[in-house]
Parts: sequence; structure tokens; C-alpha cells
Amino acid sequence: MADDQSLTCVGLTYRQRRIDWPLLKVETEPFATWRCFQVDYSSEAGHIEESCITVFNP
Repeated sequence: MADDQSLTCVGLTYRQRRIDWPLLKVETEPFATWRCFQVDYSSEAGHIEESCITVFNP
């Protein structure tokens, strides 16, 4: 994810609470990729990706 050149949005939840950051840019993109992952300190990458989906704006 850190190597994603067009990373524009990050959403995190912790203990079922959403963590928000202020918006830096408000422009729509033609698509968005969402990834679900778990932090795993024992893995070399530091996380395990569970799923990934790309959605497109109509």
C-alpha cells in the first residue's frame, strides 16, 4: 500500500471505532481500491492482506 502512487484515502477502524484524518484534497477519482488487512508483526511485511476490491465511478 505504501508503494501505491495514487493513494488518496486511508480509512482505519480500531475496536469498532473509525479513525478519521482531515481532508487534504476533494477531487473525485475514476476508481478506488479498498484493502482489508490485519497487522501481523511476525510477518515480514508487517501485515496480512485479507481481501482487495477495486470499484469504479460511473
